[in-house]
Amino acid sequence: MGMANVAGEDVYLLGAGFSKAVSGAMPVLAELGPEVVEQLGLPEKTLAPFQDNVEAWLSYLATEQPWLTQAQNLRNRALFVETSDALQEAISERERQATAEPFPPTMARLACGLSDRQSEVLTFNYDLLLERSAVQIGRAHAFSDLYVAPVVERQDPGTGIMISRSRAELPHFRLHKLHGSTNWYYSGPQQGAKGDVYVVRDWMTWPELARGHEDDNANRYSDLVPLIIPPTASKSLFYQNEALRSQWRHAAAALRSATRLVVIGYSFPTSDVQTRALIATNLPASAEVVVVDRRVGAVDTVKTLLPQNPITESYIGGEALKEYVGDACPHLIEWGSSQDSEGRVTARIARDGVWLSDSDLPSQRDLADGASAAAIQSFVELRWPGATQQPVYPPSASTLQLGFSTS
Repeated sequence: MGMANVAGEDVYLLGAGFSKAVSGAMPVLAELGPEVVEQLGLPEKTLAPFQDNVEAWLSYLATEQPWLTQAQNLRNRALFVETSDALQEAISERERQATAEPFPPTMARLACGLSDRQSEVLTFNYDLLLERSAVQIGRAHAFSDLYVAPVVERQDPGTGIMISRSRAELPHFRLHKLHGSTNWYYSGPQQGAKGDVYVVRDWMTWPELARGHEDDNANRYSDLVPLIIPPTASKSLFYQNEALRSQWRHAAAALRSATRLVVIGYSFPTSDVQTRALIATNLPASAEVVVVDRRVGAVDTVKTLLPQNPITESYIGGEALKEYVGDACPHLIEWGSSQDSEGRVTARIARDGVWLSDSDLPSQRDLADGASAAAIQSFVELRWPGATQQPVYPPSASTLQLGFSTS
């Protein structure tokens, strides 16, 4: 398949299948139900009345039921808080497993492509894989550079400031986390319209670097609960909060201006009435749709929801995300050198995570007289124009330089 057409106002829609494609360690939320029930010490059949759907159970716990007494509803509300904490920790643990693996070139390239186009990205995932990737390649200094929602941060107990949006120097994408995030906290769904949304763990790259601050965060945000919104039909209680509502309004505006919608790993569950309505009522009929999904039936699902929109491209199967990124995003170039025990300098250059063979590398003569770094960089720029213009220096032990090129 040739290079995907990426002109125009592209909007991206990401679901759980996106994170699953990045790492097999990442779960869909329904998979975490038994784990959460066990962690909370609840009976195994707790989820049975909800068809083993932890999302439906969360919605039930958060909403006052008219057939229950006030005491029973209060107990449900307490269990909702405990369950939110357990889900947050379960998702974060899976994310720690995923980020223990090497940083995938696919994520570096996707984060760069989204940033170059300054795309609007709508996601229903709670994890931080995309934010980590943007920080890892230098397109954001902190996760909050990317967020559309007006999040705040507590500097000291009892105080907070609005996080500045001016820190990111390079173009970057705008991230709408419509169902919340594992690093967002608030006072709970009963807090009303004006409660703040707080962000924690705001600076991590792909490896887990924030563990030293967990105790501080536990104290600083101990009065709050993770902001995780279950994708069920009943959300009115969750969306009283104006900070959350604002990003949904921004998302609707982005969809209305879209010429192309790229759907990656989102299944449009029938229970998520609000999300389906958001897309169906705001996306122009003229907008093209690109489907990227592991599931064979993904295209039919989109056709059913958006019968008027042409599906111009589809990437289906286990390598769907990698194939789409290969067609639509800049190449990741890594370069550096190594020296053997006899003083011979050897170039090390990789394209999209694949190391060049000796026959493709600059010769030993080109690297003589201590000019190896300059020679390698000149070779890289000649071979992949633009790669060295804004090099990325990843905050890790790696001595390689990184850059991106559309060539």
